[in-house]
Amino acid sequence: MEHEQRVLSRKEHGSNNYREQQRKVARRHADIKRKRRDFLHKLSTWYAETYDLVAVEKLDAKSMMELPSNSHNRA
Repeated sequence: MEHEQRVLSRKEHGSNNYREQQRKVARRHADIKRKRRDFLHKLSTWYAETYDLVAVEKLDAKSMMELPSNSHNRA
C-alpha cells in the first residue's frame, strides 16, 4: 500500500501514468476495505453463533480517564 502511494507521489500530476497509478492505489484501498469488512463480518458471525447473549454498553471513557480531585496519587 505505502509503496503504491510513494510511486504515485513521484508521478507528474495529471499525466496518464499518474492516472494509472491512481487506479492501482484505489484498487489497493478497495482490497483492504473488503478484507476488513470480511473480517468484521466473520467475527460478528462467530460471536452470534458462540454466545447466547451479546450486550453493548455505552461508556463515558473521557470521564473514566480523569483522576478525582481528591486523589491520593498525586506526583
